[in-house]
Amino acid sequence: MSFCSFPVSVLRGVVCCLAVMLGVLAPGLRAADESSEQTIATINQELDVRLHELPSKMKAFQQILDGYIANQKKKAEELNKLGVILYSQDATNMFALAFYCQQVMSLRAELKTLVDNEATSQTTFTFERAIKLLNEEKTRLDGLKNSIAAMDDATLSEESRKAKAQAVKKCDKLNKVIDAYLKTLTQEKGRIGSLNDKSAALETYAADKLQAMVNTVFYSPVSVLNYFSSACERFKEAFIATYVVDDSSTERTKEVWKMVKGIALFLVVSYLLARLTFRVGLKKILMKRNMMEKAPYHICWSTLLYLAFFMSIGSLLQPLDFMRAVMTTGIEFLMTLALITFSVTVRLPYEKVRQGLLLYAPGMVLCTVFIFLRMSMAPNIIVNMTLPLLFPLVFAWNVWILVRNKQTAPPVDKFFSTVSCVLIGLASICSLIGFSFLFFLVMLAWIMLLTSILFLMAFYHLVHIYQKKRSLRVENAGHRLQPFMSKFVLPVMSLLLIMFSLLWPASIFNIAHLIREWASTPFIVSDFAQSISVNAIITVIFMAITLRYVIFVVKTELHEKLGEDYDLGGYSTYMTLGTFVLWGVYVLISLAVFQVNFTGIMMILGGMSMGLGFALKDTIDNIICGLSLMFGRLRQGDIVECDGIRGKVSSIGYRTTYIETLDGSVIAFQNNQLFNKNFRNMTSNHVFEQVKVEIGIAYGTEVDKARTLILEAVRDVEGLSKTRNTSVVLDGFGDNSVNLGVWVWAPVRMKMATLSRVREAIYRTFNENGISIPFPQQDVYIKEVPRAVVVEEKGA
Repeated sequence: MSFCSFPVSVLRGVVCCLAVMLGVLAPGLRAADESSEQTIATINQELDVRLHELPSKMKAFQQILDGYIANQKKKAEELNKLGVILYSQDATNMFALAFYCQQVMSLRAELKTLVDNEATSQTTFTFERAIKLLNEEKTRLDGLKNSIAAMDDATLSEESRKAKAQAVKKCDKLNKVIDAYLKTLTQEKGRIGSLNDKSAALETYAADKLQAMVNTVFYSPVSVLNYFSSACERFKEAFIATYVVDDSSTERTKEVWKMVKGIALFLVVSYLLARLTFRVGLKKILMKRNMMEKAPYHICWSTLLYLAFFMSIGSLLQPLDFMRAVMTTGIEFLMTLALITFSVTVRLPYEKVRQGLLLYAPGMVLCTVFIFLRMSMAPNIIVNMTLPLLFPLVFAWNVWILVRNKQTAPPVDKFFSTVSCVLIGLASICSLIGFSFLFFLVMLAWIMLLTSILFLMAFYHLVHIYQKKRSLRVENAGHRLQPFMSKFVLPVMSLLLIMFSLLWPASIFNIAHLIREWASTPFIVSDFAQSISVNAIITVIFMAITLRYVIFVVKTELHEKLGEDYDLGGYSTYMTLGTFVLWGVYVLISLAVFQVNFTGIMMILGGMSMGLGFALKDTIDNIICGLSLMFGRLRQGDIVECDGIRGKVSSIGYRTTYIETLDGSVIAFQNNQLFNKNFRNMTSNHVFEQVKVEIGIAYGTEVDKARTLILEAVRDVEGLSKTRNTSVVLDGFGDNSVNLGVWVWAPVRMKMATLSRVREAIYRTFNENGISIPFPQQDVYIKEVPRAVVVEEKGA
């Protein structure tokens, strides 16, 4: 129970009760018109009440203080114990050393938090605040005592003089109580400072020793082949000491056996629960999909998940930090196996599941051995002797699996198994020259990354199935879910799982804090940028993913609500400009995250302005021309004609404008080129254009009658403008017909369909009214039949 962990309201109430008991508030309760005798009598009565209540009130304060002192003694004992272990620990056991170093750092963090709270906390009652408050009350009590003592005895009665003397004595008595608690608080404050200094020194030693160990086992290889005979002897001794000798009297051994028995029990219960879950929840689903053959695999990964759940509950009840760490490692291992099995079972058909699990079996076996070595705190010699033998065996097994399943293995799983095989082969070579621990870490990182990838694949597979199932029931179902999963959830999960893939192997070695420090430490520090670190880069990537998805959602919602009006109006232009602005703000925020010196940027840009101006001339010109087009001559969705090409403006980018032609092809124009061209915007002022439809009538047909029939025919044609009139003019005299020109106002976007309806209406009307549409005719006259033809006819 930490003194600094109590809320302000509790301890402040106790100390304020002490202040009231000490008579601090008494002077303020005196009426100005009371006589001296009445004042002394009243103060005396109140001091009697405070002294009477003092024991019970101070008991609560003492309980808090005693709890704090007991907690600090416990921390001091724990610190001394860790100091003894750490100072006696040699460099032969990486796992044990890293574990105890981590314990020291955790304890140091707790003590540092207490000290920091002592100096800066505004939410907890600290030593400094308690001492200050008691000193203030002592000063006030001294003032009260001096004021009472200064009263003139000549003006007081005999009884009042006795009351005065008693009040002074009571003030002295209360002062002694304050002095006693001030002394205790001052001592405890000094003790926590001393304990904090001691923990800081031990933390420094632990950090240095851990860093030296990391440098030794990871970066300073010593091949066991150089001292193989002595290494075998040391391996034998370490193996016996670690796995054979049974000291059942120690608390740790007892807890280990409890854990083993508990895991055995939990395994049985987990299997039964998995079968029950399958019968209740999964059986109907699998029967509907004809996937009952997969039931054993589903029960397998469910059992692993249940076992991990029960072990997590057991770890919370575990009193020993060592056993808690062991159980946590076991839980993470079970989750890894469960996720790999789950992914293979969900993604692959039944006949491929066994083959898929076999492809990942070498990696899972390696992971099992790694976790066993970590949980048993295996000495370095055991790791250095075991892995050079284990890696080649697993490599050969992996190669055999790949060769045997070369033709039938699922492609994706075969690829991942091949990558694992390459890494294991590399580990086989490097472990022989002394890099066993390094590739221990590398293989764990790869297994965790592989697990993350497989989980994402299974997750996406399930989402795809769900979306497909919903789309059969509801039209457009999942049109929001699919982008949400693919554009936001999966990228964010990928980012988080990659980070976890690095942190989990490091946590196996109890060096996750080194990874976190590395990620938070800027690897580029200069006058230009002061905080370019891995964490900063991850933050910037996360912001980019989020902004990209938000822009997509806004654009999609506008498309759905506005429909064709989105392209016809200025919404697309505003959306494009808004996108530019948002990405510009994102760039500024990213620069702030990297703590970029904007003054330095301006100086650099000023110095490079001439070169940048020439290099980016076309780009800047395109951007400015694009903005000019957006605000002036063009909008997204406009129909334009440029260089004889007619099409719709599909998008206006910061460099290029895309036009979709009538045949569906897309033509890109540089913004500055399009800006300087004379093009026709068919939809800038209105949505109609005047088009001539040519029609011919036979010579001799009354033109006025034909004109009247044409106007009546096209009057009700769908799509033509209702405000602009159609006109029919005599366009000319052809070889075979009198040519009429029918000028109609057709919608730009539906021009072809509307003109087709106009021609159909005219043709139908002419047929109904007996007006013929002439067509060219040619008469062929044969002056002489070839002789060969005549002979052939006679012969026939």
